[in-house]
Amino acid sequence: MWSAPTPAGPVKTGRRKQELDRRSFQISDRGHVVVVRVVIVGASGNIGTSLLDALANENRVDSVLGLARRLPESSYPKTEWASTDVRTDDLEAHVRGAEVVVHLAWAIQPSHDAAVLRSTNVEGSRRVL
Repeated sequence: MWSAPTPAGPVKTGRRKQELDRRSFQISDRGHVVVVRVVIVGASGNIGTSLLDALANENRVDSVLGLARRLPESSYPKTEWASTDVRTDDLEAHVRGAEVVVHLAWAIQPSHDAAVLRSTNVEGSRRVL
């Protein structure tokens, strides 16, 4: 995992090092990085849509990418959508370049099929993380 850069310079870990070195970051007056891109995995659920509402009013956020298996009919300011299944789809292309990734994808249905629930809740989470 990587950490957000600080005024002293970026924390350089993993394969994000080169990307972080090339990016320019705005630093707030308190010395924090100004977040510009957020990806929300599982953005169409109750918690995800509440987060989208909150981020719409957050001036430190330029854009949001909402990932969901089924795209919602609703629209949110600053938000674009991509149909993605955490169990099977390529996630790296969606999260590349994001300063923040929020993982909210989970399933409770079909409750009679533990294998399907595990594939989303455990294996899907492993793929996101």
